[in-house]
Amino acid sequence: MSGAFTRQVDKMGRLVIPKEIRDQLELSNQNLMLEPLSHKKGLKLSITDEEGESVKTLDSYGRLLIPADYRNELDWNQGKKIDVTFDHDYAVLQDQVQVCEICGSADSLVSVKKKLVCEDCLGDGNDQVVDRWKDYLQGLVSSYMNYCRLSLEQEDEESVHQTRVHGRKICAILEFIHVTSHPLVDRLNDAHKRLGKVRERDVFIKEFEERADQSSKEQHEEVYRQLSDQVGKKRLKHQKKLKNKLPDIIDGSFMDQWEHFKDKELRYYVLPLQVDERIQEFENDFVNSIEQYLEVSSQQERTDEETLDALHSVRIISKKIRYIHNALHTIYASDYKEEAKYFKSFQRQLGEINDLKDGIEIFNKYRDDIDSKKKHIKAVNQALLDELSALIEDLNLQGSLQFSGE
Repeated sequence: MSGAFTRQVDKMGRLVIPKEIRDQLELSNQNLMLEPLSHKKGLKLSITDEEGESVKTLDSYGRLLIPADYRNELDWNQGKKIDVTFDHDYAVLQDQVQVCEICGSADSLVSVKKKLVCEDCLGDGNDQVVDRWKDYLQGLVSSYMNYCRLSLEQEDEESVHQTRVHGRKICAILEFIHVTSHPLVDRLNDAHKRLGKVRERDVFIKEFEERADQSSKEQHEEVYRQLSDQVGKKRLKHQKKLKNKLPDIIDGSFMDQWEHFKDKELRYYVLPLQVDERIQEFENDFVNSIEQYLEVSSQQERTDEETLDALHSVRIISKKIRYIHNALHTIYASDYKEEAKYFKSFQRQLGEINDLKDGIEIFNKYRDDIDSKKKHIKAVNQALLDELSALIEDLNLQGSLQFSGE
């Protein structure tokens, strides 16, 4: 693109096209067409094969008569200074030189956050954004598929755990970009529930075995051993169901759906995404969940079911936000790590409370199958309840409400 020449509109509405541009584009003695620039801030002048009233020509002095409707629309009155440049095979007339911030082109400019970018550069930038989202999500999906396979082949607790973690991450990120009602999400949720039945038993088996090893009373140790055995039997049944059902849920058609979503749908979710506004929505939900918990816990016992459910909601939303911050840190190469660390800071404590709550529920489910004296069973149950109360008592979420003002 050339440097700009400044010319004035005369009282007849004419503008002299600089000789350098007339010669470069060979505009003299040619039929010319005037068209608005895409960003409505100027005009484009080019040679045309068309004929008729809309066709213009330069006079012997190189002057161009600008139609009155264009002059009125652009407020180009007598004496108005106009910058004239050329780009490729056309001339550009505008109030001031407005070019793409990236490549310097004056054509097809779009305003992006008060900056002008041409459509080509905008398209390239959009493609780069979409590709970063694709790469990140593809990494998660590939790992998820691999862990699904390992969870069936090896039947080990870590593979099941990692499958669940990766599934949660994918769902959290899809929710962040407004993908909620979708066949992919339905399948992930279905698989998550079935994996959860196995994963929960793995957690309980490990927890009860550790408590048995640490128990100072032989009678209590026996209660925990029997609990672990009962849960282990149930785990085998759920693992068998998982082995039969999971391949039908996460199969080739799931990957076909993923590939179609990645290549055909993803860009329409991520390009209009207002990242900061969306983050704020999730963080508002986090604060609201804490307020809801504090309200419920002030009216009921902290170990009541409704109170614990409200606390579990805090854990779920904080975990989602942590996954999202970690994803954004990678996708946009921006520092979202500190935010992710904040939400991870109390994950362990919330996780311990939730696992203990679920463990007590399992305990009550199998207590009639335990071959021990009732007083020992009752003592173990009370010890678990006391521990749960202590964990909740140590939890301080009031201070987390300050997060909304940071």
